[in-house]
Amino acid sequence: MKPTLFCQQYVTGSFFHAVELEFMERILDSGGEVEVLACLKPDFGCDINPAKAELQCWLCQHQFRRGMSAMGGRIQSVRSYGDVLTAEDEHLIQTMVSKLPDSIEKLKEVTFEDFDWGMGVCSSLITRYRDHHLDLARCHDDLVNIASCSLQTYLAVDRMLQQRAFESVFVFNARYAMSRAVRRAAEKHGTPCRIHDTGAKAGTYTIYNNATVHTISVREDEIRTLWANATDDRESIGRKFYAARLDGNDMGLGTTVMKSFTTSQQRETLPASWDEGVRNIALFCSSDDEFAAIGKEWQNPIYDHQLDGIQRIARAVDSLDGSPAKLYIRMHPNLSGLDNQFIRAVVALSGDNVEVIAPESDVDSYALMSHVDKVITFGSTIGIEAAYWGKPSILVGRCLYENLGATWNPRTHEEVVEMMSGNLDGMPEIGAIMYGYATLTRGEQLKNASYGSAIQDVRYRGVHLNGNLAVRTLAGWYRRIKGNTWDRTWRKTTKNLL
Repeated sequence: MKPTLFCQQYVTGSFFHAVELEFMERILDSGGEVEVLACLKPDFGCDINPAKAELQCWLCQHQFRRGMSAMGGRIQSVRSYGDVLTAEDEHLIQTMVSKLPDSIEKLKEVTFEDFDWGMGVCSSLITRYRDHHLDLARCHDDLVNIASCSLQTYLAVDRMLQQRAFESVFVFNARYAMSRAVRRAAEKHGTPCRIHDTGAKAGTYTIYNNATVHTISVREDEIRTLWANATDDRESIGRKFYAARLDGNDMGLGTTVMKSFTTSQQRETLPASWDEGVRNIALFCSSDDEFAAIGKEWQNPIYDHQLDGIQRIARAVDSLDGSPAKLYIRMHPNLSGLDNQFIRAVVALSGDNVEVIAPESDVDSYALMSHVDKVITFGSTIGIEAAYWGKPSILVGRCLYENLGATWNPRTHEEVVEMMSGNLDGMPEIGAIMYGYATLTRGEQLKNASYGSAIQDVRYRGVHLNGNLAVRTLAGWYRRIKGNTWDRTWRKTTKNLL
């Protein structure tokens, strides 16, 4: 039997580490073989620590060692990415990185062999800076380091797969610069890539074969399959999703799937300028850090990007057929505290018939959704919520619910304007209920992990993956005081606490 290769870039996400440990154990229990490729050296940067800060490296490696200890010495083959690379590889990486373009749109187009290298780097940078119109000059050092570690990962996995045939490659998420590199190297060699991510509830995971949690066709099939195979009260469960969202209730799931961004808003509060005498349309912006650099599947079919769409829709308000109209642009609350090109450009659209509602505003997003005549979204969750509550929901981007028959899906800007002008009915609710059901039920439960109240409070077979609580607490205080540098006194103190 061929071994399975587990590629771990960083393990500070305790839950994802636990998923990989459980699958290693399953393979070993069935007589299989496991090899691990991991970051074991501080000179190898990563997406979350491109500056190679020593404290962050130590915390990550500390958790990795604790995870290996939970396996009881059963993992015999553990190698570092850096040990696999040759001097020629390192020279190639330096050469390629020196040729990277100076704009984020050009960076998205950069490839190495068939690896969409630039897209992965963009995804990591956009997530890190919360700005999908990022000025690369502003983050040059992070660009160089993340691009380098991404190509290091690709070449290391490529060499591993050249040296030996593997049953499959196991990796988390595969959107970011490093994990995407693992997937593309596996694809180059025709090796199945098993990509894991979170499920609906704390302690649940999903596995996708040669696809990711962002693959629209796969997720749509998942929604339909869960609905078709349900043995519980699927309709009642699906409806609970929308009732809970409306109430800001996370249903005790302990995951981000039910995270509410409306808790600071005042219930039933509408904009001060609200006028029932005009046609009111709400455009809800997306916080699309996660989706801005996934790949061509997620490219907007109508607009160049979200900002382009918002600007063109805002300009169209004055020319709509029929009675006067008012467009409310509700900026996503998750953008609170940010100041970037996107936010400034949207705020600048305010005018007589266009009102921009700031991320920090206490205007109730759900009251706004309930009172307007139509809702426009680029694929955010409130688009499918509006559809469930019977509101005409116009979808002007890509998303996981686009083919469930719950939304109006224009194909051109002209069709968008027609739908804004015309009378639209709400769509059948069944597609929205299916989406709600899948959102609350997807994923399998881990068997050997237990969880505390915090998202990182994870034990695998009794071993706390994040280690001594005192270490984590002191690490947090140390960062606040001295940053990520790490002197010998701190190293000695933390080691004595283990």
